[in-house]
Amino acid sequence: MATRDDTRKPGQPGGAGQSGNSQGPTRYKHKDMDNRRKAKSLLAKLMPEAERRAPEFTNLETKSSSLGANTFKHIHIDRVTGVHVYQGERGGWYYDLSFKDLPPGVPNVLGQPVAFPLETREEAIDGAVSMLAMLVNKKDQAPPPQDDAEAVFPFDDVDITLPSEMIRTLSEAGVPLPDHEYVRTRLDEVRKEFAGDGPLTGDILEKLSRDDLMRVYAVAAMAICRGIPRWPQFEEGVPRSKQH
Repeated sequence: MATRDDTRKPGQPGGAGQSGNSQGPTRYKHKDMDNRRKAKSLLAKLMPEAERRAPEFTNLETKSSSLGANTFKHIHIDRVTGVHVYQGERGGWYYDLSFKDLPPGVPNVLGQPVAFPLETREEAIDGAVSMLAMLVNKKDQAPPPQDDAEAVFPFDDVDITLPSEMIRTLSEAGVPLPDHEYVRTRLDEVRKEFAGDGPLTGDILEKLSRDDLMRVYAVAAMAICRGIPRWPQFEEGVPRSKQH
């Protein structure tokens, strides 16, 4: 499972899309009203099978990134708003579950990793059912309180953790946020300034002054508010059948 970045444009790394016209797939938009309606309908259709399969996931141990683990502890079957199944720009298939009522800074879309598309729509449907079944299986586990929730921003080789309340404050400050291109540029500039030609690491952050560390945190917070869940963003993969 992976979080989804719904801010990318066609042709940018990690973009995902749905079936389009004769010109090929276009970027899938999770917030599109028609897509949300279809996702809600598909959720209702798949729930009976998910409930049937839920016992398969008892005591199942899953491995995920820090971002995925932080997101997973806040999601609950009662918070699922839809199941999005769509075709990517490079021909693969994806499923995503969308959620409501998550803490600020916690991604509200989780599904098939963008770098590992599935071959068929049927595989994507099966993946969505499995994820729903996992959530049904843990429905008695209440999500943690949001007061102490955190947002996780993977930046190269380090996971930057920020209080969710900080993301809420920034989002609701009433001050226009920088656009996506500006935030992406600042992320690259921060890396270049503190890590040179290499990746940003935990060791590098530990050696920064408080002011420089706050600059890194500020850029990470801007990225989260702009729907950029990690840096760098993952590039959309090619289905196995189309790899050469």
